[in-house]
Amino acid sequence: MDRRNLLAVFNTKSAVSIVYKEIKDKYMDILEEEGFSLYVLTTNLCPAHRRKKIKEIRKKLKENQRVIVLSSQLIEAGVDISFNCVFRSIAGLDSLIQSAGRCNRHSELGYGKYGHVFIINPDFENISLLKDIEKGKEATQTLLNLFERNSEVFSNDLESIEAIEAYFKVYYQKQKDNMTNRFYINNREFLMYDLLASNLKLRNDTIRNLGHNDRRIIISQSFKTAAKNFKAIDNYGKTILVPYQEGKEIIEKLVSASKNSEKVQLLKKAQTYSVNISIDKANKLGNAIIYYDNLGIYILKEGYYDDTFGVLISPLSM
Repeated sequence: MDRRNLLAVFNTKSAVSIVYKEIKDKYMDILEEEGFSLYVLTTNLCPAHRRKKIKEIRKKLKENQRVIVLSSQLIEAGVDISFNCVFRSIAGLDSLIQSAGRCNRHSELGYGKYGHVFIINPDFENISLLKDIEKGKEATQTLLNLFERNSEVFSNDLESIEAIEAYFKVYYQKQKDNMTNRFYINNREFLMYDLLASNLKLRNDTIRNLGHNDRRIIISQSFKTAAKNFKAIDNYGKTILVPYQEGKEIIEKLVSASKNSEKVQLLKKAQTYSVNISIDKANKLGNAIIYYDNLGIYILKEGYYDDTFGVLISPLSM
C-alpha cells in the first residue's frame, strides 16, 4: 500500500484534536525524519486560513511530498484534493462515499490502480449530540452487517444503487420520528407534512370562519405557516471575527472607523476572517469575545487563535 500521503476524516472537531495531539506527542519525530507534514482542517479555522492550508497541501501533493491531513467533514464537499489513502470515521453512507471520493481522485496512482479507503470506529469520538450523524452511523453499520453476510445482494459494491437504496431505507426508518417536524400553534399539535398535504385541521377552521356563503377558493396547504415554523438549519451560535493575518488589520480599522461606508467595506472583508462557534464554546470563551454594539459584531481577543487549531478555549500563553 502506498503511504506517501494520507487523509483522516472525523465526525467531530474534538476527535481531530485528540488524534493530532496523540501524533504530535508520540510520533512527530519519526514523521519529521521521514519528511511528513501534518495538517489540521476544521471549521475552527477561518475561511482565509483554510484556503491557505489547502493551497499548501495541494502544492505538496503535486510535488509528491509526504502529507498527513486530519480533517472534519468540511473536506467532503467542494474541496478538489486527492490522497493515496483515506481513513473515515464511520458515519452515514453518503458521507463515507464523499470521503472516498478524496482517494485517488485523479487516478494519480496509475490506470487500473486503486487507493485504499478504511472505515474506522474510534472509541474517543462522541457523537451523542449529533443525532443525524448518529442515526447515519447506525444505518451504515446495519448495511455493513448485511454486506458482510451477502455482498452479492449489493453487487459486491458499497457504492452500488442497491447498497445506497438499502442504506436510505434503514436511515429513514431510524429518522422517521425526527422527520415529522412536530410543532405547536395555540397549544394544538401540527406536523409539517400535514400542513403541506391535506391540512384538514386548518382548512376546516378556515371554512368555519368564512361561513358557507363565502365562495372563495380555499387552498388547503398553509405555506406561510409552514415557512414560519420550519428552519432548514437551526440558529447556530455566534460569528466571531478572528485576529488571523489580515484579520488583525481589519479589526484595528473597524474599531477606529468613523464613516459608515468604510465600516461596510471592512465588514465585507471580515467575512473571510470570521468563524462560527457554538453557544457552548462562546460561553467557555467568555471575556475573550468582545461585542461591539456600534458594529454589530463579536471580535476574538489576541492569543485565542492558533495557527494549527484556529479558535482556542484557552489562550496560547497557557
